[in-house]
Amino acid sequence: MQKVKKNNQAGFTLIERLVTVLILGILAAMAATGYIGYVKDAKTAEAKSLLGSLWTSLQACAQLKPGDTTSCTTTSQFGRIGVSTGGVTPDGRWTVTGGIASIDATTNVYSLSANLKAVGAEDAANIEVEMGYDNAKSPPGSFTCKISGTTTAC
Repeated sequence: MQKVKKNNQAGFTLIERLVTVLILGILAAMAATGYIGYVKDAKTAEAKSLLGSLWTSLQACAQLKPGDTTSCTTTSQFGRIGVSTGGVTPDGRWTVTGGIASIDATTNVYSLSANLKAVGAEDAANIEVEMGYDNAKSPPGSFTCKISGTTTAC
């Protein structure tokens, strides 16, 4: 007597596989969007931190050397914050420019500004942070900070 073979096929149909791939594609797209935003936020935080260091150094210089516009420049402070003389960070991702706009030698009223811009591949993120301080404005010590490519302040 011959045995009849049952045709028990196991596995997934083509439709089931396509639906699975579609769902995975949607999840991957959502994850990529979130990750890109996370990376940009991290780069912005890094930029603000670097400018904060430069900012502190420039303010200290302006207060320790009243009226000295040659010693208190961005380039003179680069070594204190670990930036090369060309204004580029050690990892080559940021360029720092700016400095003290003006110092009145008699009243020590000073206006500071500093700008940090992404370079190379980082430039695609369009991150540019600018900080400003003017101790002659009202209220004294008015501080401004803005990030290009966004509508929010620092």
